[in-house]
Amino acid sequence: MGCRDFRSPLMGSFMFRRMRICRLGRGVMGRTRTERGLTFVEVALCGHMVPQYQPSAAFRHLEFLLGRVDSLESQEPFTI
Repeated sequence: MGCRDFRSPLMGSFMFRRMRICRLGRGVMGRTRTERGLTFVEVALCGHMVPQYQPSAAFRHLEFLLGRVDSLESQEPFTI
């Protein structure tokens, strides 16, 4: 029948620290889970308007897709 994944709750959270260069959102921005190469992300307080309402979370997604950070849970500063 095959494996059935994504049955457990989203465990990983991604958060950002305060940065001097900008005043974008900081703190816990959402939850994430990765299984077999597929990543599901839930961003708080934004719905489908992630770049407008949570720009720091949107930028971290872009960094993850481009391979600049290893995971969305990374605590590294932005790679600007």
